[in-house]
Amino acid sequence: MALDLNTNRAMLGNFQRNYLYMLTISRKPDSLSDAMAKTIGDGVNIDVYNETITNPDHKTNEINMMWVGQKFIIPGVEESAKVGEFSFYDDENQKLYGFFKECKKLTGTQKNNANLGGDGPSGLDFNIIKYSSDKKTMMGNSKRLINCKVYAVTPDPLAKTNNGVSKYKVRIAWDEVEDFDPNPSSIAVN
Repeated sequence: MALDLNTNRAMLGNFQRNYLYMLTISRKPDSLSDAMAKTIGDGVNIDVYNETITNPDHKTNEINMMWVGQKFIIPGVEESAKVGEFSFYDDENQKLYGFFKECKKLTGTQKNNANLGGDGPSGLDFNIIKYSSDKKTMMGNSKRLINCKVYAVTPDPLAKTNNGVSKYKVRIAWDEVEDFDPNPSSIAVN
């Protein structure tokens, strides 16, 4: 078989893609309204094109059973990790960093001893929307992370060579994941 690029591309498809994953908020608790106004602006979606983002997994436990000399595997409980991390760049105003710090306060600090997301819903939903590299074409396969809790906001070390751009990692957990249609009406902030 010849190693002709066009023949192989026709058989295998083009695997190399340049996609961007944008993070928006579809629902927020009332307690974050002041923080949004001070950081990213009231009623404005967070428009973060992520450097890296966790793609939520879907996993079910397997239960092995023996019956009449036969081995059966039946589905058990759901075992999805429901935790992940994303990293993004922020400018020198650090508005996104400020917002995610306020989200982190909902899970507790030494000062407020909060744990609003512990047993009940946090009311914070994030959307992960897949875009082509032109930042205009939505590619489908979008996910909504429901009842998110922000557990850590970690900045990269400050350096003279950053040129006013800072990189942050945000660690989150969520209760459930759903696919959704990323049309403009479905990603508006409540």
